[in-house]
Amino acid sequence: MATRDLDLLAMVHKHALYMRECRPAAGAFNMFYCERMKPGEEDDASEEFNATLYKALDEGYISHAELEMLGSADTIVKGRKSGIDATVYAVVDAPFRVTIEHIDNVCQRAAIIGKLFPDAVVYPLLYYYAKVDDAPALQAMKRGVALQRSAQF
Repeated sequence: MATRDLDLLAMVHKHALYMRECRPAAGAFNMFYCERMKPGEEDDASEEFNATLYKALDEGYISHAELEMLGSADTIVKGRKSGIDATVYAVVDAPFRVTIEHIDNVCQRAAIIGKLFPDAVVYPLLYYYAKVDDAPALQAMKRGVALQRSAQF
C-alpha cells in the first residue's frame, strides 16, 4: 500500500474516533456518563478541565511542554465507573499502527492528567487500526495501556 493511501486511512481512522466520541473509552473501561474533552476547546465539557489545566500552568505545576503533550492527545474522556467513587479519565490516542512511541506518549499524557487530578482514576487507551506486533502489545500490557482495535471501515 502506498504511503499516501496509508496517510488517508490514518486520517479516516482519526475521524472515526472523533465521530464515535466516548464509545471506545466507555467500552474499554465500562465507563458511563462520559464527556469528550480536549485542551483548548471551548465547549461545556472542556470548560472545567481547561480551567484546571491553565491554573496549573499559571502556578507552575505543569510546564508548557506538558500542556502541549496533552493538547496533542486525540481525545480525553471524563466519566464514571461502577464501583469507583472517583472521577475516571481515559486518555485516548488513535494511531493507525501501535508503536512503543505511541505507548510512551499515551502513558505520559495519562500521568499529566493524574498530576492535575490526583484523586481521579486515569486510564491510557490506544484506539488503533492495523494489527499490533508482539513487542508493542507486550509493552502495552506491562504498562497498563488498553488496546482497542477500531472497526474495519
